[in-house]
Amino acid sequence: MTSKSGDLFDRMDARVKELTPKKGFNLVGVDKFEQPGDELYLVKNFDTRAEAEVALKKEEKAHPRDAFHVYPAPGEK
Repeated sequence: MTSKSGDLFDRMDARVKELTPKKGFNLVGVDKFEQPGDELYLVKNFDTRAEAEVALKKEEKAHPRDAFHVYPAPGEK
């Protein structure tokens, strides 16, 4: 039997894997009003980290109360 916290962790882990790009860099936002495990959403995919970082700064400036992260594809830095 799986605990509720285990189910939540599994949902969150699955969502992070979904949002990890196969290539390039994904800019991911966090919706603080969503249910736990459903907070993450894709903003946009970029070819380079530099493009993603520029977009990250713009999103942070436009939405200062929200959180954003850059997820790299496996093997990217």
